[in-house]
Amino acid sequence: MLSRSAHTGRSLRLLPACPQTPRRYLTTPVPGIPPFTPAHLARLRQSLLPLPDHFLPGSYPPGHTISVSLGSRQPTEAAVLIPLMNIDGVPHVLLEVRAAQMRTHAGEASFPGGRVDSGFIHSSPPPWPQSPYTALSSFPLSQLRPSPSEVSSILPLSLESLLDPERQSLHYFRMDGRKAYYKIWVDDLIPSPQAGPDDTARRIGTDRPERGLSGERKGLKVWGLSGWFLNKLAVRAGWFSLPEHPGDPED
Repeated sequence: MLSRSAHTGRSLRLLPACPQTPRRYLTTPVPGIPPFTPAHLARLRQSLLPLPDHFLPGSYPPGHTISVSLGSRQPTEAAVLIPLMNIDGVPHVLLEVRAAQMRTHAGEASFPGGRVDSGFIHSSPPPWPQSPYTALSSFPLSQLRPSPSEVSSILPLSLESLLDPERQSLHYFRMDGRKAYYKIWVDDLIPSPQAGPDDTARRIGTDRPERGLSGERKGLKVWGLSGWFLNKLAVRAGWFSLPEHPGDPED
């Protein structure tokens, strides 16, 4: 998990949802993507409304073509935060790389979040309202304090990188083989330990990414449920459209 330094005296700006007509706010092709502003996020918030019925408690994600059986187990409550921030005036989505010792999805790129811990103050009724909140911040990366037991590195992903066709690779959501989306390759976007905490220009990696025998790029990627969430946000925001590609699904 990521946390802010206690001494900063700042907090994330939360914009509560309001029922207005959805709009798309970012349709300008790169380069020239403007930084996030409260006005941009207000429009982004509108694009997330109305909430689909599958957001209601006890429902499943859309498009499932397989049955889900939990047996005697109860569903686990979990959530993620998709932080939006400006770094040197450039809009970014902030992710993290999970620590190598994590029990599941070790070393993978993900959003901060996870399951609700037992005894958490907000885990008992009444539940939180099912509303989208957009979080905006412009503080330096040096004020982020990753938990070493859970996070090996922060991962700032600029919108320009997200929209770069060289980083996009066709994939299929494993819970529905008909749902295509883009994996996003981010292996060269982890800030170098030798660079300053706010130096987003120096990266680990090379200008020519390693590729496998199939020609596909190798390395760290945003995929799986995190990739699906990122794609769905990008579609709702109008950043890009989900790919359409017939064929056998890849798992």
